[in-house]
Parts: sequence; structure tokens; C-alpha cells
Amino acid sequence: MTILIPLDKNVSSVSGLYACELFGLTVNSINELSDSDVESFEKFYEEIYVRAFRALTVDAQKILSGFHRFDDGSTINGKFNINRKIATQETSQFVSGVASSTPAITLRGYLSMYSSLVINWVEFFVLSANVPTGLTNVNVLITDNVTGAIISTQTFPITLKKGKNKIPTNFYVNGSYTDITISIAVPVTSPAVEIAQTTQLLYANGTWIMKDLSCNCPLGSGYYMGVYQTEPGLNIQFVIVCDLTRFIEYNFPLFQFPLYYSIGREFMKERVTSDRINQYTVLTIDRANQLLAVYEKDYVNALTTLRDIDSVSEDMNCFNCKQPVFSSNLLP
Repeated sequence: MTILIPLDKNVSSVSGLYACELFGLTVNSINELSDSDVESFEKFYEEIYVRAFRALTVDAQKILSGFHRFDDGSTINGKFNINRKIATQETSQFVSGVASSTPAITLRGYLSMYSSLVINWVEFFVLSANVPTGLTNVNVLITDNVTGAIISTQTFPITLKKGKNKIPTNFYVNGSYTDITISIAVPVTSPAVEIAQTTQLLYANGTWIMKDLSCNCPLGSGYYMGVYQTEPGLNIQFVIVCDLTRFIEYNFPLFQFPLYYSIGREFMKERVTSDRINQYTVLTIDRANQLLAVYEKDYVNALTTLRDIDSVSEDMNCFNCKQPVFSSNLLP
């Protein structure tokens, strides 16, 4: 995750906000909350930041889409239907025949501004009667076909078995235009591990339709995700979701102050509840509780910018304005 509000002025900040400038905090007092080791200190702040961003994301969704009651007692009803999931798709069905040693699938298409492609898992079918015993390292490679760059390469130690073998990946791909290839490589053994062929699938109108080469997963408003069996032999499940993380990052001026005070809250929560705090810190529990209350109040006030959002016209796939509900009495 990109840290949009750094700890101090050693790192450039687009917003001009730094965590060390929060009321009641200094770099020294923050450092005392972890330890003197620089690497641990940076990791500590990253953990705080991730928690603060996650809390903001949850509250943003509640404010924009549903009924939300703040800690100060104020309430708000969301204005939008936020379609968190746009589509879920499996790409292939296993059939007879032996696939190549490096099966691959290409996903190519256009996503709306605030949606993301998530590769949930990849699956292959082992035909071999005798598979290697113990752990086998299977490499999953994701390549950007536009630049040729490797986006991700991960090694998954799994115990191969005859039949379906599934590898959870949970990999996010962002960008309005997506053109990636997912491939796997099973190490050569003796005898070689044989993987089954696949045929293309498209789920439409409640039915799985077989295709030979490719199919399109429609995503609404002219958006789609095309699926191509580059080297048959893989089944991939992907999901297209509306990603509030992207919404926050694209509209960061609206979220910078709520995130700023959310960071302060997480620091004080850590001081009050954690057992990994440096016991010699001068920030007492009472002082931490006072600061927590201050940051909570400032956080709630800063969220006013979200209440004032009237439309998100740049991505109607993810944000649809709620229609008012009318009722009337039909008199005889």
C-alpha cells in the first residue's frame, strides 16, 4: 500500500500532512511506542497506517451507501448504491488430453474507474497416476502484456495430488485497461507430472457455455473482461469488485484529513491496548485516552466532506444514486 501521509518530513508528502504533526505527537513520542530499531519503527508505522486506512474505508462505505451512526451520536443515510461485486467468473473446464508444461490464460479488457480485477485462485488437474510425494513448489507468474513486465511471481509449496489442485492467490490488478497473462510452472520430475487440457467456459443466463478459444465477461456500460486460453490447462476464478481503496486514492483531497486523524486514533489505540508498547514511553495511558477522544472528534468532523458528495458520475457502474421512495394513499 502506498503511504499517502508519511510519518515525517524525511519523505515528500503531496498533501503536506505528516503524522508527527498531529496534536500531542512528536517523532520521539511515536518512536517510543515501538523501539529504537529503525526497521521495526518503519514497520510499526506501516501497520498503524494500514489499520487507519482500513477503518476509513469501512466508514466511507457506510457513509456513502448505508445508515451510519457516529460515536458522537450523529447519523447519516447514504446516497449511493455501491455495487461491491460486479462479476465473478471461472474461466475453464477440464477435459481429456494433456496440456503443456506451462499452461496460461490471458485476461484482457476494460474496467470502470473504481473497479479492480482480483484473481481469487488458479486451479489445474493432475492426470499422473504417480505424483511426487511431499511439498512441490509451483510457480505462479503474472505478466503485463503491454509492457512485458512481470507484475508478480510467487512460489506456492503444495502437496500435489491426482485430480484438482487449487492455489489461492488473492491478487489485485488495478487499471482501467487490463492485459495480463497468468501462467504456472510445475517443476519437471521423473516421471513428468501430466496436467489435463481445458476448454473455455462462459457463464451466461444461468448456464455454462463452452467455448474453444475465448469469451467475454460483460461488466456493464460497455466494459468487459475477455478471457483467452493462451495455453489450455488452467482454470482461474476472478472477480471484478468496486474498490473503495481506489476511490479514496483517486479523490484523496476529500479523504486526507479523515485519514490524518484516523492515524492518530490508531496510535492511541495501540498505546492503550497493546502489550508490545515500550514500557518506558512517557505517553501515559491517561494522556493517550485524552488524545484518542480528541482525534475521534476531529475524525468525525473531517468526515463531513463525504456527506457532501452528491454524485460520482465518472463511474456509474460502481456508484448509482439511490432513488427516493414515494408513497401515497389511494382514496376511493
